[in-house]
Amino acid sequence: MKKTVTVNIGGIAFTIDEDAFSKLNTYLETIKSYFKASEGREEIMQDIENRIAEMLSEKLSNHKQVISLNDIENIISIMGQPEDYIDSTDNTTEHEKKQERAQREHKQYEEKKFKRIYRDGDGNVIGGVCSGIGYYFGFDPLWLRLAFALSFFFLGSGFLLYIILWLVLPKAVTAAEKLEMKGKPITFDNIGKTVEEELHNLKKKVDEFEEELKSPNAKKIQTQFLGIVQKVIHFFIEIVKNILRFVGKVVGLFLLFFGSIFLLVLLGVFLGNSTLISITSNGTNTIQIVDTLNLFFTSVTHSWILITSLAILVGIPLLALIFLGIRLIFGLKHHKRGIGAAFGVLWIIGIVLCVFVGLTTLKDFTQKGKVEKNTTLETLTGDTLYLGLKPDIFEQQNVDRNFDELFLFKQVEDTLYFGYPTLNIVKSENEYFRVEVTQTAYSGEYKQAIYRAEQIHYDYTLTDNALVFNPYYSVVNEQWRNQRVYITIHVPVGKSIYMDKKMTRIIYDIKNVTNTLDHEMIEKVWVMTENGLVLSK
Repeated sequence: MKKTVTVNIGGIAFTIDEDAFSKLNTYLETIKSYFKASEGREEIMQDIENRIAEMLSEKLSNHKQVISLNDIENIISIMGQPEDYIDSTDNTTEHEKKQERAQREHKQYEEKKFKRIYRDGDGNVIGGVCSGIGYYFGFDPLWLRLAFALSFFFLGSGFLLYIILWLVLPKAVTAAEKLEMKGKPITFDNIGKTVEEELHNLKKKVDEFEEELKSPNAKKIQTQFLGIVQKVIHFFIEIVKNILRFVGKVVGLFLLFFGSIFLLVLLGVFLGNSTLISITSNGTNTIQIVDTLNLFFTSVTHSWILITSLAILVGIPLLALIFLGIRLIFGLKHHKRGIGAAFGVLWIIGIVLCVFVGLTTLKDFTQKGKVEKNTTLETLTGDTLYLGLKPDIFEQQNVDRNFDELFLFKQVEDTLYFGYPTLNIVKSENEYFRVEVTQTAYSGEYKQAIYRAEQIHYDYTLTDNALVFNPYYSVVNEQWRNQRVYITIHVPVGKSIYMDKKMTRIIYDIKNVTNTLDHEMIEKVWVMTENGLVLSK
């Protein structure tokens, strides 16, 4: 039984037996002392540990989870012993040492096949693709660069191939990866030399740059460079300004054009004959604004106040858009603050007037009046009542009633027509069919609300076993106060009802045992039971 320890090497945790850990720790400490005089010792040691971690990972498997002493010795034989690179006082000559190192590196290269393809980040012109491929195949990358350049201009596919290689090939970042790219054995000595060479080249470039800054012409070059940078920045600023000016003029033209059109329409409505033109699929209709508003508001004065306030609320923003468009087009920068303040005050007045008219009108909707009319159908000759619909003055709208808030409205001289009566079917309390019509309306006073409900005109006709309803109701010489008509058909238990296709127009949420939707109940016979309507078999 051997004791094991867990160590972190190159950012990876490994389980290693105690003898192997001691061997590896001694090896790393020796290497660290070997590079104690190197400026890049920390980076060198990090690359060496990363390489060791990579090789240790290759030795682990599902059947082997602990690093042994033999594994460490094998890795040391590949990476090389530090004493092989340190001058000693033994009788071995320097020439013999170099020969031994060269033979060992050649053997390691043949056994491990260290060479891999990377992008060369140090010798790159664009992305380092050509330089990396040149290292891998052992030729001058200049010829490959020429081939890519020619393909860019003549074939066109070279650009795409280069981009693909750029994305696919990894970049050689660590010292071990750069050694693999160049086909050199990844020994600790080669890693150290690579890192030291990079540091040396970097220091050389810094020294050369400092020398250039100390030269007599450096200040002149700096001044010229700063001048060029300022000119370039100024050039781009001017381009951006010109683009913004152009965009501003285009936006200004758009605002001026559409603002003027809407303002002219508003002036035509307000100062002309107060008529709007409605263009629909059924033709062109004219709508008298004041006459229509009088149907909703309590007086003609309130209608004109509302029109005036709406003209202010809509007209002032339109004028603001027009002025903004003019400023953008002609580059005007100054404007009088008094005009904006006056427009603001007028706009607030418009809001106040709208609120006043709205509150005054809402007072006429505070009381609800209801009138019920019941007709018992005692003369039916059969057990099935057939429901149908009369011709519809709203048929040109091509609308079926599928929801409660459907609003169909039409004015003919002094008569208002509303196209949304609601029909429901329930169980009768006796043996007779019964038609119940409930009419509702609103007013500021309860008696006036009852009167308005009574003024609603709605009719239906009974012929034999067929009951035919109007799809609309009407009022004469009345304002709109949410007049509504609700129809309820009471069906005795054991008797039936049938609805033709047109009834979809007025039926709404008819309860039945099977929860069948309204539009699926038409053109079928339904029998009333104690629990409700069921489909006849």
